[in-house]
Amino acid sequence: MEKIYKIRFHPKAIVEFIDQANWYKVRSLNVYHNFLIEFDQSIVRIQDNPNIFQIVYKEKRKVSLSKFPISIVYSIHENQILILSVFHHSRNPKIWKSRSE
Repeated sequence: MEKIYKIRFHPKAIVEFIDQANWYKVRSLNVYHNFLIEFDQSIVRIQDNPNIFQIVYKEKRKVSLSKFPISIVYSIHENQILILSVFHHSRNPKIWKSRSE
């Protein structure tokens, strides 16, 4: 039987996602929609097979969006995936390294 993972977002990751989405929305609705689609596809990829992505720090993994300079940083806890950060590549990675549940 295939394991089903529940997705949860760290409160700061929610803020980061909203900030990124709003940034693209102001610039172009088309780019904004493309960002939302790619973000959603990346979350589905994580949920379908969370262990295939690179470990970047301790037990934290990341998947990078292909068309945007954004990575989704997450950790796996039994049947849950915790999205720790929606991280723009220009930012300092220290902002998410200390995040946990």
